[in-house]
Amino acid sequence: MLQIIDISKPTEEIHDQLFKASTEQGFLFVKGHGISQTHIDNLFNLSAQFFDLDESIKSKYPIKNNVGYTSLTQEQLDPRKTKDFKEAYNFGPVNSSSGEIPIENHPEIFQKYEEIITKTNLYLFQVAKILFNHLRQSILKLNSYHL
Repeated sequence: MLQIIDISKPTEEIHDQLFKASTEQGFLFVKGHGISQTHIDNLFNLSAQFFDLDESIKSKYPIKNNVGYTSLTQEQLDPRKTKDFKEAYNFGPVNSSSGEIPIENHPEIFQKYEEIITKTNLYLFQVAKILFNHLRQSILKLNSYHL
């Protein structure tokens, strides 16, 4: 079963959970991140609006340098399996200080919601800092066993 890790308190247990999930699961589910459920719901609604658009609109923004739209079955992360049944839209480049992106380079639907996208980027940078700090502590602990 996938772990959901509460990152709100820096404890040794969290460090161990993050390290284990990172090395065994390859990704994380976290709670205690400080992002409101309303904000998350707004993002899901915006995402649904974009992915409900006609393919001809979405395909005007093909992925390049990890920014843009990836259509269904466009990617195949594991060459031993079938192509990935997912769509994605990656924003960028992101200013790490302000959370802003060059919004004019993205679909109109996202231009209308520039504020929520900027706020989301800032939230994600905050969560990344928390995760990196926890993982750094885990690595320091691991290194201490081998010194």
